[in-house]
Amino acid sequence: MKIKLLTPVHIGTGYEIPFYEWKADSSNNRWMRINLLNLPCFPSDDVLRDFDKLKAWRENLPWDDALKSKIYEAKVSERICLPIQGTEIFRECIKNQSTLQPIIPGSSLKGAISTGYQYWEEELNGRIDKEELKALAQRLKISDIVFPQSALRIDLAERRMTKKQFLFTVALDFQSDLARGNIPEDLRREFENNHIILSEEISLSTESSDRGRSWLITDEDNYQTYYISRGRNELSIRTYFYQWVECIADGAIGTATISFGSEREYSYEIAPQMCPLRKGDVENLVKRCNHFAREVIKAEKKHYSYYRKRYGVKLPEYYKIERQLSEMECLVRVGWGSNKNAVSFVMLDSRGRRPKSRWLLSDNTPPGWCLLKFEEGDWIE
Repeated sequence: MKIKLLTPVHIGTGYEIPFYEWKADSSNNRWMRINLLNLPCFPSDDVLRDFDKLKAWRENLPWDDALKSKIYEAKVSERICLPIQGTEIFRECIKNQSTLQPIIPGSSLKGAISTGYQYWEEELNGRIDKEELKALAQRLKISDIVFPQSALRIDLAERRMTKKQFLFTVALDFQSDLARGNIPEDLRREFENNHIILSEEISLSTESSDRGRSWLITDEDNYQTYYISRGRNELSIRTYFYQWVECIADGAIGTATISFGSEREYSYEIAPQMCPLRKGDVENLVKRCNHFAREVIKAEKKHYSYYRKRYGVKLPEYYKIERQLSEMECLVRVGWGSNKNAVSFVMLDSRGRRPKSRWLLSDNTPPGWCLLKFEEGDWIE
């Protein structure tokens, strides 16, 4: 499989990359050859907030057995940290390269692929009631809810939640960040019977803080509103997963050691025996992802038409590619967060405005597109 960036932004960091490396009609298009072994993964927590409802939702979708085992599955000998009971989802390690080279968007790319597939199935089976979602969004004054699986997801979108919801959320969120190497060793929490012990770096106050991420917390006992903020969140995955990333950077599969300071070491046996895709799987995947991409582009074009008339803004060149795709090519929409891992995808609201991460990990997640080209050898007969 080959991947090509269609947007002028470095997937994973958001930094702008040189013009000649991304321009869609350039004679120097940069294709990067990848396969499943370049995207090893490790088990981690479920970043979606209500994992009971999510699990039931996922188990009812046909893509789960057909694609998850073929795209996400890899065997490892131990977990990177103790997950909350009942959560098992694979989260990828991003293959890293130099700062001006497009990195392989591991979790972002796979998340975008599976999201496109899910979107197709939901629409096909009539599970999306757009009018109901619109009414819900208007009631909550939120214009860009996509698939609200739970009330907690909606509260997160409002940045307002109860203390109980906050403790549940922060447990998953912090563990997720730790698994991706975004939190230093001295910010480790201990999980005992699904209870979280917050470190000294976490603070509750009645005043807003610009340090780290903040949420509004409503204390149901005394009706006091607090601000929660987390500090020291500027460290990237390279800092704490450097040895592991180096080990797999060239597709080398074997034993990788991850060091957290001098206190702990985790040793992983990464097994390459992944279930390969069949040609029918690839055709299915391409069809569904392109259907989703066209729906998003349709909304984007409405957005651009307003600015084109008013300010003379032109449609991006890569939109032309959507009409010229071959049977084994698909457009994948991906996104990234600031100083965080790459998030799954970005979608516009019904009026084609305000791009936002589906997982709501970032307020203003810039959109990005990749073109995937499957070739012989990427599937088995």
